[in-house]
Amino acid sequence: MRARSLRDITADVFAVGSSLLIVVAAAVDAHYTNGLPIGVYFVAALVVSVLGCLALLWRRQWPVHIAVGLMVISLFTDFAGLAALFAIFAVGVRRSLRTTLLVCAGHIAVVVTYYLRASVIAAEQIAYITFSIVVIVIVALWARWAKNRRRHLSELREQARSTAALAESEAERLRSLERERIAREMHDVLAHRISMVTLHAGALEVRPDATPEEVARTAGVIRVSAREALDDLREILGVLRSVDGGESEPGDKQRPQPSVADLPQLIAGAQAGGQDIQYAEAIDDPAAIPDSLGRTLYRVTQEGLTNARKHAPTEPVTVSVEQSAEEIHIHLYNTLMRHAIAAPGARQGLIGMEERVQLAGGTLRHGVRRGADGQPEFHLEVWIPCRQ
Repeated sequence: MRARSLRDITADVFAVGSSLLIVVAAAVDAHYTNGLPIGVYFVAALVVSVLGCLALLWRRQWPVHIAVGLMVISLFTDFAGLAALFAIFAVGVRRSLRTTLLVCAGHIAVVVTYYLRASVIAAEQIAYITFSIVVIVIVALWARWAKNRRRHLSELREQARSTAALAESEAERLRSLERERIAREMHDVLAHRISMVTLHAGALEVRPDATPEEVARTAGVIRVSAREALDDLREILGVLRSVDGGESEPGDKQRPQPSVADLPQLIAGAQAGGQDIQYAEAIDDPAAIPDSLGRTLYRVTQEGLTNARKHAPTEPVTVSVEQSAEEIHIHLYNTLMRHAIAAPGARQGLIGMEERVQLAGGTLRHGVRRGADGQPEFHLEVWIPCRQ
């Protein structure tokens, strides 16, 4: 049996207390007004009525049993009339409509039997019977309404819980997608910077005879690339904190996201780092390219240059970006090398590029082909619709 709540205790006190008050009032009226002597019948009726009232404390567990017990008591005395109404209400709230109708029919039969045997005139019998039947029907209808309302409220609460769970699940899905996006950004940005550091550090390692000017120039490139990588990492971690609900530090301002207009700067930075790049761009109006598309084009080109620098650091890279009426085409290729100083790779860059291009509704192809001179070349081509 579950513990009673404050609401249940209040209802029990009201039901039992008011029923006992009616028992006392009915007993006093029967003795002083109707002249019923205080004998065995009077005391027995008073005792069983009080017991019937106290039985209401268990009406939630055994509503039908309590209602039937008070039905039997009502055959002999009307002292527990209010307690019988509380029992009918408990049956209507906690049991089926069929059980409620049977209990109501039994109490109506008892009321009719009791008042037909009572020593009162016919007009009073009809009035008592009619009034009792009306009250029993009203209590039963009230109980059914209360049951339906409780069920409706329970359904609403369950729906609210389901909606909250669904909203939390959707929020978690969005957080997961955002983390994946940030992971792609971290790979695309940092891989480009770190690959330059690796390339130039490897060059210093294999060139012990480099002049002081060459060493200083290469160390400068390493220092700039490392600082830019640190800045990028700080920015991405700031975004990650905000995604996880944390607060960004005052210095964690986001820099503008890259676009098509930043491609020449990307190429120039890679060339300044020693990468041989032949670049051709044919875009009508870079400012008219949507931000999401421009960011995708930039990241794909950046990742392509990074892969070329990893696997063929001394070979020239050809990059072309062309816009037609329906799509933008990126073509990047370079000659493959049999031996090169290169950072290890796990194809994460290509996977990230494929995801980006697919989200933009485009197509990505990559693979090795034979060039005009018969040398193997790695080609990367991307087609993305202009309309996003």
